[in-house]
Amino acid sequence: MHVMKKIAFCFFTYDNLHNSEIWEKFFAAADPLKYKVVVSALHPENVTQDFLKGYLVDQQCHPKYAHISQDRAMFDLLKTVFTDPDIHMALNLTGSCIPIVPFDTVYQTLISTDHGFLNWINAIDDPDPEYLRRQRELKDITFVSQKQWVRHFCYGIGFSKELLNFLVENDHTDLFENVRGTVEHYVGNVLVHHQKEDLVIRRSLLYNYAIGGSYGGLSVITEKQIEWLRANGYFFFRKLQPNAHVPDMCVQPESILYGFIEQSKNFHFFFNLLRVEHDTT
Repeated sequence: MHVMKKIAFCFFTYDNLHNSEIWEKFFAAADPLKYKVVVSALHPENVTQDFLKGYLVDQQCHPKYAHISQDRAMFDLLKTVFTDPDIHMALNLTGSCIPIVPFDTVYQTLISTDHGFLNWINAIDDPDPEYLRRQRELKDITFVSQKQWVRHFCYGIGFSKELLNFLVENDHTDLFENVRGTVEHYVGNVLVHHQKEDLVIRRSLLYNYAIGGSYGGLSVITEKQIEWLRANGYFFFRKLQPNAHVPDMCVQPESILYGFIEQSKNFHFFFNLLRVEHDTT
């Protein structure tokens, strides 16, 4: 009997999703045999959205903010997810994420490869010196040199079963106990240390915009911004404030062809689009 490959959408939230109606529309157009939703809420007692309640799971590891316990909790949940033999790939997402392409676009891309998805840049090239400074917080700074030390977006990683098994079998989380913001460093630097970069396709599936507003992020995203993000190969956007204005086209078929750029060259190009739109309004 033919078994349908599934994509697991794993949400790590404080409680509710910021914009649950977008996710409901996203999954409404999907074949239920092609996906699985899992929700790990830090405060499950505060979850009020019916969409989430049916997907809540008990989390054995309780993460602390910007601490390696976040990675441990993520791997713990992913190990449970992959006990389902139909799961082909798992995505780690947050409550402030939205999809910006239809389900089928995500699905067809992720089942087309056995590799994971993760992009990074060398922290030494990043304009923010904080990312490079964190390398010195390793218990053993020879694990990855400053020249090789990388940083990446902490969410939107595509975890293949092979990638997760490798990370579980090569557990270096103790070395990162004193490193701040390990979700932006751990996976990439473990792959660099072991010279196993070929376990992932160097592509970011999620664009992270973590500034602005009381919750961080934008209160509105426009069709022009969504089309631009699509053209640069992104499937998800983070962060949006609760109940942000999101056009329906974000879960409708694309109107333009992808023109992928080499994303590792510049993680900050979305700011240019925001500035251009601001200057012309």
